[in-house]
Amino acid sequence: MMSRTRFLLTVLLALAFLVAGCSLPTTSVPTPTAGPTVAPPTAAPPTAQPQPPTATPAQNTSGACMLTATASVKAYTRPSAQAQVFGTLSSGTQVQAQYRTPDGWYGFEPGVAQAGNVGIFRMRWVYGGKDIQMSGNCGQLPLAPPLPAGVCFFMAMDTTPVYILQGQNLQQIGSLAANQYAAVMGRGPGDWVELNLDSGQNNLHGQGWASLATGGFNGPCDNLPQVQASFPGAATPTPAPTSPPTPQSNETRIQFAAGAITWQAPITGNGNFVFNAMQGQSAEILVLQGGQPADAALAMAAPNGQPLQTYNIGRPDWRGVLPQSGDYHLSIAAPHGLAGMTLRVTIYPLPREPKPVTDTGVGFTLTYDGRYFHPQKPGVFPNEVFGLNLAYKDFFMNTNLQEAFFVMGLEPINNADSCLNTPPEGIAIQSAVGTWRVNGVNYRYYIGDEGAAGNFYHADIFRTYIHSRCITVYLYTHTTNINNYTPGSVTPYDKKGVLAQFKRVFFTLQWP
Repeated sequence: MMSRTRFLLTVLLALAFLVAGCSLPTTSVPTPTAGPTVAPPTAAPPTAQPQPPTATPAQNTSGACMLTATASVKAYTRPSAQAQVFGTLSSGTQVQAQYRTPDGWYGFEPGVAQAGNVGIFRMRWVYGGKDIQMSGNCGQLPLAPPLPAGVCFFMAMDTTPVYILQGQNLQQIGSLAANQYAAVMGRGPGDWVELNLDSGQNNLHGQGWASLATGGFNGPCDNLPQVQASFPGAATPTPAPTSPPTPQSNETRIQFAAGAITWQAPITGNGNFVFNAMQGQSAEILVLQGGQPADAALAMAAPNGQPLQTYNIGRPDWRGVLPQSGDYHLSIAAPHGLAGMTLRVTIYPLPREPKPVTDTGVGFTLTYDGRYFHPQKPGVFPNEVFGLNLAYKDFFMNTNLQEAFFVMGLEPINNADSCLNTPPEGIAIQSAVGTWRVNGVNYRYYIGDEGAAGNFYHADIFRTYIHSRCITVYLYTHTTNINNYTPGSVTPYDKKGVLAQFKRVFFTLQWP
């Protein structure tokens, strides 16, 4: 990338000499523009249902059903004027409809990140009234399944077993496929929810129980009734681990809020915690003080009692892939006490489309989610041996993000000292941050940044020496200057969300 910067400087100098000797006509450069955005709501939803529309077709040669707002039009989270208002389509905004309802509503994807929604719940809805022009084959759109306003639904993000309660035992009656859903009747113990399977879109009937480990909520779900029930398994319908550790009465159980992947709280009491997770999920556990790594030691044990990290390591953090399903036990100690410290636990969801990678040449394994990434090396860094291109469109649409890659390099360095003490190449290193430990392997952590001609390049860089190989991992993003766009047309990209996707891959990286 340094060669790119020198090339741009050379071109600019050459242009300066040309301008000095010539009288050139003034040429206006078009301002970059982005696709339509949905503005925040400005008013409460109407209480009356609009009457069926008489729409004026707009010219459209593609055949797709296109909706064009001729005035400000409210968009809703469900096909109902009693649903929550999502935003407003300003006059002139055009969107492509993907679903319709018999009473005149049209669903479209809004082009913003919706990490918590799947399937039909990704749609936003407008009524095809007098302020919407329609063109294309709108009458051929598929009819949307029932989505009444005011109902809390359970969305299956992956295949989700459904059970009935027989006495105090669970008996599986079927499964919800990914993107299917059912109405929620109430919350039970742990992460269990009781479902009305006759309300929603699925192939089951009656009532049943499912776990939030493979699903999430959509709609007004904050005040669900508590359902009194008693059955084995507090959080996930997974078999009990073999040789589980003896339960500790003095442990604090970590309970994640609905739809959340991160739990954080001040450390009180004796510093012992327990959380439940599934085999293959990746995790990041941090002991912090003032937002920085605390002067503390974290010990961690798997459900079968296997130590994943001991106090002897002397680290206040753990990152990696979880080897079993069940309860994980944490214990925190500090030489000066735990006062003022915070525990933060992030458990990333299992990939919806898991793609395992085994590279026998370099000697690593990892797993990525095919829904977000596809294999591709960017050709930016020296000695690239593996790359994944973040291709999930929600991270790019109407933002200044241009490209994002997970990259691995095999460096021509044959000793640990040179590997760990030589800054990585390919981008200007701004600082050495410290050390991350991922699946028991220590990585030297650097931050790299460069900029040229309205483009910015950033990389979180990790270097390790393992199996007599010098390995570099890059979490790389290329963005543009948001001030170069028409004001309001482009927003800053979801940096936290992109980093979370990188971590989901990095934390599965292992060296057998």
